[in-house]
Order: sequence, then C-alpha cells, then structure tokens
Amino acid sequence: MRKIGLFAALVGMVVLGFGVFGPAGAGDNGTTMIVKKVVTGTGTAGSTVVVDCDGGLSGDSATLTFDKNGAPNTTTNTDWQKLNGGWTLFDTLGNANDACSFEETVTGGATSTSFTCAYQNVESDEIENQQIELGCDAASGTGTGPVEVLYGFNLNVFSQTSTVTFTNTFQAATTTTTTTTPTTTTTAAAPVATSPTFTG
Repeated sequence: MRKIGLFAALVGMVVLGFGVFGPAGAGDNGTTMIVKKVVTGTGTAGSTVVVDCDGGLSGDSATLTFDKNGAPNTTTNTDWQKLNGGWTLFDTLGNANDACSFEETVTGGATSTSFTCAYQNVESDEIENQQIELGCDAASGTGTGPVEVLYGFNLNVFSQTSTVTFTNTFQAATTTTTTTTPTTTTTAAAPVATSPTFTG
C-alpha cells in the first residue's frame, strides 16, 4: 500500500510540475512570426502580404491584408492574430527545418516599397553540429520581396521569432498653379472728318 501511495504521490508531483514548468505562454517556447506594415506619406488604398510556408509550417500560410494606414485588416488564417499594430502567429516547434516566404502582392498604389527582416532564437547545443544558418535571407532590401526565413526545429532551437516589416511610401500629389495675366486692349479713336474753311 505504501508503494502505491508513493507512486501516486510521484505521479501527482509530475503532473503538478508539468503544470508549473510545462509549456509557457505563446512565444516563450516555440515559433513566433510577426508581419508589420509601415506607411510613409498618405496611403491611398490597402495592401496585401502573402505568407507561404512549407513542411511542418505549411499550416501557417496565410493572406494578410492591411488598411491604407498600415493597420491589420483581414486574414485567411485565423491562427494569425492582430497584435501590437501588426499580424502575429504563435506555433510550436516542428521536427525539421522549414521555411516561409513573405511577399507583398498588393502595394495599394505606393510609389516605392522596401522591407526589413529580423530573426532571433535561443539555440540548443545541437545546432552547432548542423552548420545550418537559420533566419532571414536578407536583413533589408527594396521591392516587395519575397523575403525568405528559415526556421529551426525542436532539436536545434528552444524558441525563435521572426519580424518582417514592409514599408510603403506614398508621395504627395503635385499641385500645378496656373497664373493668368489680364490682357488690356486699347481701341484707337475713330478719325474725325473736318471740312475745309474758306476765307476771303
């Protein structure tokens, strides 16, 4: 009986321990993806960013839209949440290195578009033996992408976060002012006919 009681107590401690020390809040243990939009100038229309992921992250693929001011608007994947002025997704770590591409497919009529990409992770010891460079294929650039990000998995990272930001620049419309100079027309006086005067 004592052995059974001791086993039950140990099980209870494991369950309690998992509740306390198990998976923490979203983003603490896993993959966090963030997509943001910055609008410079006065936006004229909304924009769209397509996220295309492969492998174990394929379920994170989505079409994300932003309004003309750069605020998140709609998504085709409800796992993406509106958070801190952008789109954010929390996922668990997969079983292999998988990649996602981020591309702005609709710019809303922006004059120019650029992007930045940042990746951070907490690595495990295993990643040193794999010689794999995780993260963004480019830290910044001009154009609409695509921006490629390679993510780690549960044997080489403990957690990871990527932030892709697209900046749309709108130029103010050029105003043309036309100045009209008034024209003055002078009409010549009609000639006056005179009769000769005879004297004598």
